[in-house]
Amino acid sequence: IQVTDGSFKLTVEETSGTLYLVANAVEAGAWHDMNAGTLSEEDWKRRTVSLKDNKAVSYFTGSLQLDDYLGNGSAPLVLTRGVARFDLSMGTNEGIELKNIRLEHVANKAYFLPQSSISSPATEFVAMEKSFTEPIAENKLGLFYVYEQASQEMKVVLDVTVDGAPKTLETALPATGIKRNAVYTLNLHRNAVS
Repeated sequence: IQVTDGSFKLTVEETSGTLYLVANAVEAGAWHDMNAGTLSEEDWKRRTVSLKDNKAVSYFTGSLQLDDYLGNGSAPLVLTRGVARFDLSMGTNEGIELKNIRLEHVANKAYFLPQSSISSPATEFVAMEKSFTEPIAENKLGLFYVYEQASQEMKVVLDVTVDGAPKTLETALPATGIKRNAVYTLNLHRNAVS
C-alpha cells in the first residue's frame, strides 16, 4: 500500500470478485478465529462484533466490486464507520442540566459488515449509561457510539434538572433501527426530548 497526501494506493492483481477493506477490525474483534482460506464470503458477511466493556468499538469498512472497474486503472473505495453517533442538542434551553443519560435495549452484538437492510443477529440487549458529576448544560457531541441495529424497543432516558427541579424525560428511538455511519441528535427541551 502506497500513501500519498492522505490517499492510499493498493495494487490488486485480481480483476473479479469483491475487495473488502477494513480499519480497526482487530480492536472490534472481527478477526477472532479467522484463518486464511477457511472462511467463505457469505460467512465473512455474517461476522459479528460485540460491545467491549459496554461500549461500541469504532471501526471502518468498505467494499468494491472489482468486475465493475475492469480496465479502468483505478477505482475509488470509501470507508464508512461501523457505528452510529449520538449527540445532545440543548439549544437555548436555559435552566436545564443533564445529570444522567441512558440508552435502553441496545443490542450487545451487531453485524460487522453492512447488510442489505438494517438488521441484527440474535443477541442480548443491554443499557448504556453515563452519569455526570458536573451536570451538562450545553450541546455535547459523541455522547454514545452504538452499533447498527434493528431494535424497535430502543429508547433514551434522561435525568435532568429544570430550574433546579429533578425530572426524568424519555423518548423512543427510530423504530426503523439505528443505521451505521449516521449521527442522531437528541434535542433536549424543558419538558421533552426528541
